[in-house]
Amino acid sequence: MKRNCAAWSTITLMVGIFLFLNSETSAEIFNNYLDDANPSYTHTLELANNGRFSINVLIDSTLSLWGGGSGITIFDSDGITLLEQFDGPMGDSDTNGSYGEFPLLAGTYYIRVAIYNTSYGNYSLSTKFTPISPLVTDDIEPNETSATATNIPLNSNHSQFFSKKVQDVV
Repeated sequence: MKRNCAAWSTITLMVGIFLFLNSETSAEIFNNYLDDANPSYTHTLELANNGRFSINVLIDSTLSLWGGGSGITIFDSDGITLLEQFDGPMGDSDTNGSYGEFPLLAGTYYIRVAIYNTSYGNYSLSTKFTPISPLVTDDIEPNETSATATNIPLNSNHSQFFSKKVQDVV
């Protein structure tokens, strides 16, 4: 299935769903079913611009995305580097969760949704992307390790992209 419009397009493949978000504020909803035979599903996210990305998930009461390595995970373009991981809703009466905003540079990312234990059911993953500009290229960023990290004072503002680790945003 292929759909196109000004703000987004999706292509559903056997291996996952690709989500392309462009320069406009964009939103998309994905639905899928997870169980013992299909305990996780990975969505591919293509960002044409730098921006902030957020996720909302709604699950069946029989599904759990909480605990034991389950939940929702965002990976960098290599598919290995974990950028963010969080437990999703637990099921039963806990069936909704919202996560983000996550600042991301333009590029490819992967979002994995995984069940806990032997739970099963449908989930609906809603995504939102809002572009950010301009990039701040002269921000002091002399470090990439904890040993040389720059202190960020409490009660101050500092935003940094999760990936590439070289540019900050306003």
